[in-house]
Amino acid sequence: MTLVQYKEAFSTEKTVTIETHTSNGLRFFLEKCREESPNYVLDAGPIFGSNIERIAPQTSRFYIHDLFLGFREKQKNGRPGDSFWELLDYPPNCFRGILLWHLLDHFEIPDGEILAQVCEKLLSANGLIFMTTLDVGASESQKGGYVLGSDDSLRFCPLASHQALPRHQRPIRGLIDIFHHMTTTKSFLYRNGVREVVMQKTSSS
Repeated sequence: MTLVQYKEAFSTEKTVTIETHTSNGLRFFLEKCREESPNYVLDAGPIFGSNIERIAPQTSRFYIHDLFLGFREKQKNGRPGDSFWELLDYPPNCFRGILLWHLLDHFEIPDGEILAQVCEKLLSANGLIFMTTLDVGASESQKGGYVLGSDDSLRFCPLASHQALPRHQRPIRGLIDIFHHMTTTKSFLYRNGVREVVMQKTSSS
């Protein structure tokens, strides 16, 4: 799918205002990414046209690779398995930042660990990961993605294609621990149950 097709497909999705919050985590992530040049950033999905329009100008190059699409395809045949990660065929140490959003909420821990290893390999020294997760006890009905507004707000957007995806609600420590070469630099918990975490790759990894 081309960039234009992504923007046409997703930019008209309606959002639910009750889920809106100001994203301190994403703001911090983008500020840190801009401190180095070149700052190539990968968005792992779900992809929204307005996110592309607002984030891409802040990067040297903005890559979009919707892993949710690949995950749903592999899910039809059982666990994603190792072959799923072959979709991320980028050279090592090439990204300043990776936007994982809430992808790990839908993975079993073994598959999440594989994803974490791949991301750590793709990140440059001191590279950053931004991810969101629903706090334990948050509404199970929330399945979709987040649309970035001009005021750094994130508005929840339900996606019909995500309703069949499994969700595994875990304490945040369970997600952080699968990244063996990352340090948590910022963590924010909002009243709507969304937690944002920014992690940084250690220089020695």
